[in-house]
Amino acid sequence: MMVISNKRAAAFSLLAFVVFLHPLHGCAIGANQTSPRRPPAIIVFGDSIVDPGNNNVILTTIKCNFPPYGKDFVGHKATGRFSNGKIPSDIIASQLGIKEYVPAYLGTELSAYDLITGVSFASGGCGFDPLTSQLVSVLSMDDQLDLFIEYKEKVKAIVGEKKAAYITNNSEYLVVTGTDDLANTYFTTPFRRLEYDLPSYINFTVQSASTFIQKLYHLGARKIRVVGAPPIGCLPSQRTLAGGIERICDPTYNQAATFLNSQLSKEMQKLNSTLPKSKILYIDMYTPLLDIILHPSNYGFEESKRGCCGTGTLEVTLTCNSLTTFICEDASKYVFWDSYHPTERAYEILMTKLAQRYEQETEEVEGDEEEPLDLELKPVASNQDVRRMINYSMQPECATSPLALHHLILWLDISDVAHSDWSPNDFLHPVSAQNSSSRRIEWPRNKGVM
Repeated sequence: MMVISNKRAAAFSLLAFVVFLHPLHGCAIGANQTSPRRPPAIIVFGDSIVDPGNNNVILTTIKCNFPPYGKDFVGHKATGRFSNGKIPSDIIASQLGIKEYVPAYLGTELSAYDLITGVSFASGGCGFDPLTSQLVSVLSMDDQLDLFIEYKEKVKAIVGEKKAAYITNNSEYLVVTGTDDLANTYFTTPFRRLEYDLPSYINFTVQSASTFIQKLYHLGARKIRVVGAPPIGCLPSQRTLAGGIERICDPTYNQAATFLNSQLSKEMQKLNSTLPKSKILYIDMYTPLLDIILHPSNYGFEESKRGCCGTGTLEVTLTCNSLTTFICEDASKYVFWDSYHPTERAYEILMTKLAQRYEQETEEVEGDEEEPLDLELKPVASNQDVRRMINYSMQPECATSPLALHHLILWLDISDVAHSDWSPNDFLHPVSAQNSSSRRIEWPRNKGVM
């Protein structure tokens, strides 16, 4: 049994790598949870692939905070994620051992620890091209950067300037956008085609991406993953719109995505070599997703040409709703959830393939690591926050987890009950009489209400 005599000192000694890594939503935080080099937070920019609900509070039609979206999410809740469940940012955060879900920055229920472990600024419908966002009234990439600047001030108010700088410099940054620039702005509307041929437009888009990454770098980001475009011509909606009666993958769209990706990859390599201490990594989503689409049975899928929602040929956002007459029973058999966005299972397979390929690129930035635990934490957690954390810790899959116990100690340590008569030992109880040395987390049996 772990005995704690001085809560603050013990929490610091036991949690040398946990202070910034509290996963608010559960214990199972990925295969890398024992790594001492986990990023302190994950910060996300982009479009609907990684928007967890920012568009919920924006006056736009590009939103999905209604059923059947979220059909397989925790509590079957439509959070604003453009899928049936988790999205790539959630899966990557879990793989890195940060937390299970990356919340929307514009969400209404953010705690201090939601902020310091990372948020998403992504807005469904945006692109590197500013016109892409304007056409559907969503957050542009520059708007997202403005919110990031605001976010940095909030983090500084929570943990102090030095820790905030540590979080900014060592976090994992994920940028996922560009698909809508091609699929919607260039191919669907006439505005950009009046100004640019396709190669010129892609060069314009790549330069816009480069400008964004450089701005992000100068705001303190160092480890940045930039995800390329998928095989746009094989999305169910594009098969319907441009694939003819047989709904084949449209080669023009796919060639455009391939050219965009090749130029984007070159530009990211250039930035990585010229920006000091940066780790800017282009991630190829096109190749592995195309393989899943063309060979679905190899991955356990039964359908890759249609989405799960409705006919699966055009339904997306408002046209995939609670009145939709048909929703597939098992979305895990489908590569796509609606006509544009993959299912949670497809994302999980895709992110696992990408993680295996790029795992070595997630190490700390050399020279940027500080000693954040030498600094005093402010008591930022309320009693309500602590109760919430403890309730999560007592879930069956968490209650005997050493990691959950460590988080419990931390939360008691930095809450406004830190100097009361509450101790982590109050929450530890034998798992069984036969195994008295093992402990589980339960509410104290002989104490009052926190």
